Amino acid sequence: MESNKVHDVTMTSGDVEEENDGVLKDAVLGFLGSFNSYATKKTAGQGLLDFALLAANISKLQDLFRRKRRDAVFYVLTTIICVSIALQLIVGVMMAVIGKMNLKTEENRKKANFLNNVITVLLSVITFVNIIISVTDVSAGD
Repeated sequence: MESNKVHDVTMTSGDVEEENDGVLKDAVLGFLGSFNSYATKKTAGQGLLDFALLAANISKLQDLFRRKRRDAVFYVLTTIICVSIALQLIVGVMMAVIGKMNLKTEENRKKANFLNNVITVLLSVITFVNIIISVTDVSAGD
């Protein structure tokens, strides 16, 4: 059984100020550390969703290549799906970069914020492109 011992320590007012500054620094760095952990988890979650969309696009591309007719629709859809896949790969790399960033410095937070904004724009473009892909029946025209 453990016993809790209370230690009697005499501190001066300067020691208290230094201790409070240390607590404040630890609280701020602890918050930033948990923020970095949150950002890493969020990035990993987005990456998994991006991976699922990538797999769906590859599946659609395979279905497209199984078509017997090679008409204009085939080439347009192939191009659109390849653009979507390329954008997804770029977003995936950018998410990995953000996930590895140390967000404890102001400079890195600014870079991460900029990359996050770029990712948001690219994800909007990917969403639009995939809506076009989804509306078009890939297997039509056999």
